Amino acid sequence: METLRRLAAAIKTRGGRLTLTGGQPRDAWLREPGSLGQGLGWLKPGDLDLVAFGLEWPAILEVARAFGRAGIILSRQTGQKSPALVRFRQGPVVLEISQPKALGRSGGQPGAGFAEDALTRDFTINALHYDLLTGELLDPLGGLADLQARRLRLCEAGALRRDPLRILRAMVSLAKLGLSPASSLLAATRRDWPALTLVSRDRLWPEWAKWAKTAWPRLGLEFLRESQAVKFWPELAALVGAPQNPSFHPEGDAWNHTALVVQAMAELPGLPAWRRASGLLASLLHDVGKPRVVRVEDGKVLTSGHAPAGVAVAKSFLRAQGAPHKTVGRVLKLVRWHMELTFQSLSSQGLRQLARHLAPESDLEDFWALSAADWNGRRPRFELFPYSLEEFLEPVGGLATPPQPLLLGGELIGLSYLRPGPGVGRWLRRLALAQDSGAARTREEAQAWLRGQGWGLRGFQA
Repeated sequence: METLRRLAAAIKTRGGRLTLTGGQPRDAWLREPGSLGQGLGWLKPGDLDLVAFGLEWPAILEVARAFGRAGIILSRQTGQKSPALVRFRQGPVVLEISQPKALGRSGGQPGAGFAEDALTRDFTINALHYDLLTGELLDPLGGLADLQARRLRLCEAGALRRDPLRILRAMVSLAKLGLSPASSLLAATRRDWPALTLVSRDRLWPEWAKWAKTAWPRLGLEFLRESQAVKFWPELAALVGAPQNPSFHPEGDAWNHTALVVQAMAELPGLPAWRRASGLLASLLHDVGKPRVVRVEDGKVLTSGHAPAGVAVAKSFLRAQGAPHKTVGRVLKLVRWHMELTFQSLSSQGLRQLARHLAPESDLEDFWALSAADWNGRRPRFELFPYSLEEFLEPVGGLATPPQPLLLGGELIGLSYLRPGPGVGRWLRRLALAQDSGAARTREEAQAWLRGQGWGLRGFQA
């Protein structure tokens, strides 16, 4: 981006220094460690965390106005509004420049140095500063060494106290980048996780939504367990130590199974990103009913009934995180019906009835994905899930949703002496079962089936 170089040069002429920090330098190093010294070809479209050192707000605003329409964005600090950043548009791109910060001081601190600013950030791998003019990478807290060690470490010991949401951000970073938590991060989380009660619900959901798009979601969950932060979510904490029948679950307790299932979901090939995200949340919650129903009879661990029992538990979790209504509906349908089929003998009737249970929030493709992940999360004794999506849907002609009804309510009333009311719905459901079983495949066969039920029809209305 030539604009960034010109912007950095303009900042320098006024006695300042412009750097890029945050995720962009980190991700560029992870993709190709030597790329940062080869110009700005590594930059990706998206957020740019620009910091102008050594300049007051009026000087930053003056520079920005030479590049486009600019203004100062205010935020509320200690009860008063103060400048937070300068925002301006360069063509289709919106750029934002902030001042460095310093611990213990509110607002921007133009005189703060790189090390001071780095200490206000969350993790050392996000505290790298790339000089946009010289190409120098400034690393005051050893973030490069942590990247090399594949380690996530806090910038300073009080980082979680200042913002407890960083616990969830740690979960996401570990799961996104495939890292391990530093011992100091685990210790700080064990100490500070109760402060999550101070985080508003509207800040929780974006982090869970990010986690649901990661490549290594199991690593994020294991961090929650190992750091004891999972206690903040009692619906998940109850899975830790919850027994399962070892004949079906050689992997151990319900928590270990859940961690394997979410990872298996992330690794399923060919799923659209939106379907995988809802599938990961369903994988996380599919067995939350087990701790409520688990019992031991004749030495055997039984968890029958855990699917319907899990609906209320999953609903409580999702609502507490601020999940969107559409996501809640989709996940709850999968939690409720994930145990509905045995896969030894798939039938068109069974699949069509299941599709009706799942509709309209979910469908058989969602069900297949969760079933495959659930099956593949029972290791090491089990083979991989035996059906591809195409094989799974073959009995219903590849249709993941319920077939169109042969007759609508108004047509049913027109064919009969029924009046509008609950009776129409009951007969529509019975007709749907006949359609699923193959007893009625066309409108004419539906009419014949109704006659077979003893109806005196007025005559079929085409």
